[in-house]
Amino acid sequence: MEILLVLVWLGCGLAAGSIAGVNGRSGCGGFLIGVLLGPIGLAIVLLMGISPEHAKALDALSMNKRACPSCREMIAFDAKICAFCRTAFSEEQVQEAIEDRAFRRKLQLRNLMLGVGSLLIVLLILLFASR
Repeated sequence: MEILLVLVWLGCGLAAGSIAGVNGRSGCGGFLIGVLLGPIGLAIVLLMGISPEHAKALDALSMNKRACPSCREMIAFDAKICAFCRTAFSEEQVQEAIEDRAFRRKLQLRNLMLGVGSLLIVLLILLFASR
């Protein structure tokens, strides 16, 4: 029974860490909260929601925009010249921004799947422990 409790707490830590990472918060901090507080820590991480910076970045991704490295204004991903500060970008910089966007989307999906998987494992352990 003790090993089951340890597995549940570790599962809560994994789920909380990956959910925190997906939401733009510290994954290590989420893991620690989940391990130390168990299901309560998992609930806390879920209630914390998305960080404001991460929400802005997600909006930019959904609108196919990126921040200009010079003035930080939002411009199109494939823009060759910033409409605000008139900084010119090479073809390599534009291609790098497009690849970075694809990588971030894959990473976000992987983290989300890890969080959902960890949460399902915790729920299965709890289900079998109650029998």
